[in-house]
Amino acid sequence: MGVQVKAEHAGRADYRLEPGRTRKIQAFFLQMQQPNRSEWRWVRSLAEPTGILAMFRFAPILAGLTVLAAMLSAVLARDESRLPAPRSQAVVESLAGTCTSRPDYLGTASCTSSSCHHKSEHRRVVGSEFVTWNSEDPHRKAFDTLYSIRSERMVRNLYGPDAASASKTVACLTCHATGEGQLSKASTSFSLVDAVSCESCHGPAQPWLAAHTQGGFKELDAATKERDFGLWNTKDLARRAQVCSACHVGNPDVPLMQVNHDLIAAGHPRLNFEFSSALAKYPAHWRMADEHARTPDHAWRSWQVGQIAVATAAVRLTEARARRSADGAPWPEFAEQDCFSCHKNLTVDSDRVAYRTPTTAGRAPWQTWYTGALDLADSEAYNTLASLKTHMGKPAPDAATTAMRARKALEGLTRRIAYATDREPWTTAQELEASTRIARFSSVNAEKLTWEQQAQQFLALAALRDDLRRRQGQIEAGYELPYLTVRDSLLGQFPNGYDSPRSDPNEMRATRDRQLLLKRLQDGLDGIARSQP
Repeated sequence: MGVQVKAEHAGRADYRLEPGRTRKIQAFFLQMQQPNRSEWRWVRSLAEPTGILAMFRFAPILAGLTVLAAMLSAVLARDESRLPAPRSQAVVESLAGTCTSRPDYLGTASCTSSSCHHKSEHRRVVGSEFVTWNSEDPHRKAFDTLYSIRSERMVRNLYGPDAASASKTVACLTCHATGEGQLSKASTSFSLVDAVSCESCHGPAQPWLAAHTQGGFKELDAATKERDFGLWNTKDLARRAQVCSACHVGNPDVPLMQVNHDLIAAGHPRLNFEFSSALAKYPAHWRMADEHARTPDHAWRSWQVGQIAVATAAVRLTEARARRSADGAPWPEFAEQDCFSCHKNLTVDSDRVAYRTPTTAGRAPWQTWYTGALDLADSEAYNTLASLKTHMGKPAPDAATTAMRARKALEGLTRRIAYATDREPWTTAQELEASTRIARFSSVNAEKLTWEQQAQQFLALAALRDDLRRRQGQIEAGYELPYLTVRDSLLGQFPNGYDSPRSDPNEMRATRDRQLLLKRLQDGLDGIARSQP
């Protein structure tokens, strides 16, 4: 069955996709796309120890095996002499900042005074924001992650056996440290060891640090603080989601601040960011009561705004990658495609095919996670992506056309995120109705939906549940059990230690297990729908 990358083995040397292999495969695909060629000749594959992981088969098996043999000889040759040398590795020599004249980044030392953000040792209280970040915030451990066995294995797979540590690799530091790891922009008090700290989310402190301690600054609105001083407006949910997306989806302006297919093949987890659930788990160092006063439907609005904002980030990333392809960057970028289109068994009725939205053979759907429930969040926003999704589903989408359609889609998404941010708060009655509607839709369409679509819709239900519990004081008992059933049926498809849903080489057993999970999922969704008045 399709490959599942076990966490502790992800990216090991005998599994890795050698440097340059992605580009080789892409070039091969483009050569295959001749006028009037039948669609079955679109074959996507990735390297594993035994050869081919996956293949779309739309023609007779004999013809498919012919293409397979061609790929084995032309693309996946194991002769190391034919492979390009490992790519160059940019490293930093120091962990501390170097800039002394008006640096952009000042480091956490500029925030930790007892008169500022370190007033006490109590967590999650105003005035002790540093304590909350230092003791609870997962971003505090982002740099430490680079010392893990998995991280070290990844850099060796990317840059060769003599690669420098991940903790000194610029491609890792762009997301795992503040300021993209550029010490030339940081003061001497700045340290990479501080990981993803204050300035990663609030902006470089040099322009606003002095001003924000002065009288009258607090009275300014958040938009003015960003426009005039550079203090990012994280009170605005759309802006907050945009800041998060720079690392958790990808930064279109910084090529190294992106997780591409080579990085995933080396062992990096695929990025599956969902704003509302990340926000719900985050140890807040601000007054949540203020958030709820601004947006009574806070969890649901976070989900809705987050869906549009993250889809916007994904489209911007696609546009930037398409434009950079003119300079030789790999295109298309496989990290944006549906993984299971290639990572599946070589049979007609593969369970991988059965458990995803039917598509034309030979086509890999684009951004299945980031657009998986966008139609439920905002149908107009979803419709703006129709042309781009169709084009990106082609075997070899033209880069110039992709960039043009992405730019057009961004115009529509910008309008819709402004609407979602500024609309009137939903009442509890509206949230109850939405919960019932989503549960019924998910139950009726469970057979047709991918795991990603089901998971995104469950997260929508989770947001509504959080709002209703807070606003009503409790959740109906009839709601809680089916909610947990839906959650467990989705989690149950991920074996411990794996980064993808469960697979089974026995097709009959896989189909049986899938049907049992679907039945459990539908029972839970039906229970949610019935529990609402």
